[in-house]
Amino acid sequence: MTVFPRLFSRLLYLALLLLGASGVMAVPTEEVFSRYKDRIVQVRILDVAAGTRVGYGSGFAATQADRIVTNFHVIAPMIHAPDHHRIELQQVDGRSMGAELVGFDAVRDLAVLRPSQPLAGFFPIAEGDPPKGMRLFSFGVPNDLDFTIVEGTYNGLIGNSLYDRIHFTGAINSGMSGGPVIDGDGRIVGVNVATESNSVGFLVPGADVRRLLAQPVKPPSHWRDQLRDQLLAHQEKVMAPLIGRPLPGYDLGRYRLPGRFAQYLRCWADARRRDTEPFQVVSQLCHNEDAIFVSDSLMSGQIRFRHDLLEAPKLDRFRFARLYQRYLETGEADLGGDQDEVGNFVCQQNFVQSRGPKLKAVLCLRGYRRLTGLYDLFLRVASLDRHDEGMVSTLVISGVSYRNAMAFSKHYLEQVQWKR
Repeated sequence: MTVFPRLFSRLLYLALLLLGASGVMAVPTEEVFSRYKDRIVQVRILDVAAGTRVGYGSGFAATQADRIVTNFHVIAPMIHAPDHHRIELQQVDGRSMGAELVGFDAVRDLAVLRPSQPLAGFFPIAEGDPPKGMRLFSFGVPNDLDFTIVEGTYNGLIGNSLYDRIHFTGAINSGMSGGPVIDGDGRIVGVNVATESNSVGFLVPGADVRRLLAQPVKPPSHWRDQLRDQLLAHQEKVMAPLIGRPLPGYDLGRYRLPGRFAQYLRCWADARRRDTEPFQVVSQLCHNEDAIFVSDSLMSGQIRFRHDLLEAPKLDRFRFARLYQRYLETGEADLGGDQDEVGNFVCQQNFVQSRGPKLKAVLCLRGYRRLTGLYDLFLRVASLDRHDEGMVSTLVISGVSYRNAMAFSKHYLEQVQWKR
């Protein structure tokens, strides 16, 4: 009479071990792949004349079988040269089909395609955020090898960002861009977008996918104009609050300089002090990590600035002047872009003195050739009031309107003051 209760208790105990915290049996990874593999594709961008691939990524059917979601950076050649490229989708069983671009959100790195034939199924989009630590599954074609599933965990939204990104602890590799990340019930949590290796990956949230899919299908012409309009709207949203309020200060030696003026900027301090050198340099560097992919050689939306304080009390004024001049001539905007995309920097320099030290300012702008109305900004400011000390501040912003470039440059210069 006692054997059955004991056996029942043991079976119940084993069953509880197999249950997840939610009370649902954990789905084996191989079952997840088998169940959903027909909803994912490899996205290939082909050169029309040569018939060869110029790029590839991953994609998936979302909310309906004839809408394929991928990353904007995967299909970017279709924006810049649509007549020279075409899209091909390859399914897990080897079959291929064509597709057309029907919409994109370059700021959030998403695009929507319409395949020539619907897929066998589609993923719904999850409502709300999963609990931190929840097991997720990422699909894609890493390094053009084969369709792959990667198990990882949800670790919430990353902080200090212009727009939401999910921290996914799992191996996202090149070629998996645009692939889906789902929960055990097959609901979209996010889209593969970037990695910092060591199983640190980033996802576009499913909510951004839902918003893009809710937009009407766009006509297949004037994609470049739509890209320009999206970038102009984005920079206006970013720059308007910065221009409209005083910038926080940062004390460096005798100077009061612009400090971390937005939460999405990350800042570091550094110092170069060596007994073998007759000078020292103390620096602060701040930049954002929300750059927007425009092409393989050009990123927009970058903001960074750097302050350097050079002190050389052991040098005479002539040796310091030579050292200071060499320092001023080093460093560039380093913003990429080829001659078909951007023009040359056009620079003006002037001497400035308001409430702070006497300054030499060099302001440089270059325009985007294909995306008219957008510019890259390079501003360098140097103090001129000491023969044994110098302060150099450098500001770089990519993809900004002319009006905002000039307004923020003036605003930035006004914050260079003496420390009170």
